[in-house]
Amino acid sequence: MKYCKKCGKEFDDSMQFCTHCGGSLEQKATGQEATVQEASGDRPKPKPKLSKIIVVLAAALIVVFVVHNRIEEQKNKLKLISQI
Repeated sequence: MKYCKKCGKEFDDSMQFCTHCGGSLEQKATGQEATVQEASGDRPKPKPKLSKIIVVLAAALIVVFVVHNRIEEQKNKLKLISQI
């Protein structure tokens, strides 16, 4: 079996490039090396997708924006109350 060097997905031996990310595929070691490699779990680890990172950052920005607006609303209410 071959594994993508970039995303870690598994492919048939006939494939040359990953259909998921376009990365080149590397052949898994054979014989005694394969046993050692399988036992130690030295399979390429998938990298986090950029889209997931962008979604998390966007969600964090939305939370910060909402919290900031709530704080500003409370400040404005306090100003109005103190003017009365």
